Amino acid sequence: MNSAQLDALIAIAEQGSINKAAEVLYISQPALKKRLDSLETELNITLFVRGKNGCTLTPSGQILYNELPALYRQMLSVIRRAQAGDMPMKLRISQVPMLTLHYCDVLIGDFQRIHPEIAIERVFMNNDLWLESLANAKIDLCLVPGTDAAARSWAKEGFLPIHDGDGGLTAILSPN
Repeated sequence: MNSAQLDALIAIAEQGSINKAAEVLYISQPALKKRLDSLETELNITLFVRGKNGCTLTPSGQILYNELPALYRQMLSVIRRAQAGDMPMKLRISQVPMLTLHYCDVLIGDFQRIHPEIAIERVFMNNDLWLESLANAKIDLCLVPGTDAAARSWAKEGFLPIHDGDGGLTAILSPN
């Protein structure tokens, strides 16, 4: 199981629909369906009953939805704390204005719950300044919509794009 599959499970359960969940995750409906299908195949469990009015969790899906996300976040937090040792860390994050603040607020809030040891500083800027700010280490990470081609282009420029591979959200890390 990977984080993209877990994101699919959570989003579909919360939205009650593959289409709505795909919108929330900023990926295509077929890409999200593929993630869900691969998770169900890997676990050999049917997670959702799919119908005309959306998706509902099966009893097995409900167990995973209730238990797995919290365990996963806890595991990641323990790993990050072990990696960081006692060094306090501050992360400067920006986003392009076209991304909704609510969506980024949710992502950053989730990140802070998983990584309470990392302080977050939000940096707001115009669309045309984020790449330069990353290059000059004024910010550490920027959330942008992006395609596979854009992610490859940013990587060639020395940035580290973390891309969902489905034409959705990309987190770009400063090379510094």
